Amino acid sequence: MKIIKSPLLGFKKIDDSDSELLLAQLREVLNQHQEILINRLLSDLPTYLYYRFNVKANNAELDEIKVKLVYLKNKNVNLDAFDTIVREVMSKPTTHLTNEPFYAEIDAVIKLYIKEPAQSLVNH
Repeated sequence: MKIIKSPLLGFKKIDDSDSELLLAQLREVLNQHQEILINRLLSDLPTYLYYRFNVKANNAELDEIKVKLVYLKNKNVNLDAFDTIVREVMSKPTTHLTNEPFYAEIDAVIKLYIKEPAQSLVNH
């Protein structure tokens, strides 16, 4: 038995008697964790965009980003993108999830649909 500690889900036990079963259960835990993060972002996306990217998106951009985040939330996570977590789960009895790898993927999606703010001449 392996234990996944998630700040959003608490403790999750996954069966390690079969590697395919372990990976399927791990994917489910990662899906749940990602879903919670994305739901939180969607509840106040303009604030996240401003905080993270220093961008004020217009309504069309917000709608496009929301569609892409909902798509990301509803599809299975790509375990290759979480390879570090997969290796840790395979080699250790307990794994602590952090939000960082999830935000990396989320931010990569968002960056495709935002316009970077213009550089200020004062910063030169």
